[in-house]
Amino acid sequence: MTARAVCLAVVAALLLVATPARSWDDRTGDLDMPWVGGGGRARLFTDRATCLMCTTGYTALRRWGSSPRSGEDPYDTVGSALRFLQKKRVLDSWPEAIAEGTVIDDETITPRAAPYRFTVVMIQPTVVVMRFDLGALIKEGETRDDQEIGTPRLNQPVDFGTHIPATGTLLWFSPEGGQVPVTVPLSTPDHGEIVVKGVRLVLDRRGDEWIVARPG
Repeated sequence: MTARAVCLAVVAALLLVATPARSWDDRTGDLDMPWVGGGGRARLFTDRATCLMCTTGYTALRRWGSSPRSGEDPYDTVGSALRFLQKKRVLDSWPEAIAEGTVIDDETITPRAAPYRFTVVMIQPTVVVMRFDLGALIKEGETRDDQEIGTPRLNQPVDFGTHIPATGTLLWFSPEGGQVPVTVPLSTPDHGEIVVKGVRLVLDRRGDEWIVARPG
């Protein structure tokens, strides 16, 4: 085989790997999705792309946003948010996770055990609410497999949605807004607001949970 033929074969293989096998499917269903800064709730889309090196022959793709084209991978959203905390030295203030080891992902990552539960309540820009919970230090408590995103930087997954248990002090942060974790400002014990990059989120306590809304 000539050098030209080899190059063409490599290019064809790369295109095959990068090309989705079929169109995006809307898998939102009854998931409690976060808000989108531009308006409305995010939707969750899935697809498959051919993967020559995968045992299944394909790799799963996910996007959340108003559409697949304008959306982003939830894993990337959470990764960017926690890298922001890393750069601001917030993660380093929490103890290393016991028996979690390290993960190599273009860097050596030491998972942290944070005394908070994390919930992505909005994307584009990203807003994450942190609920104080000592049980999170030892991964104690209920998990919601369909409402969480894994991360190598914590000993727990990150939740997403607009319903947050009212069982601890709330903080929030936003990478795009350059905002490090601060207490959610409350005008009354049952009402608070978050404003980032011109977008306003309202938190109202109803019974045993906080509901995050986006007025207008």
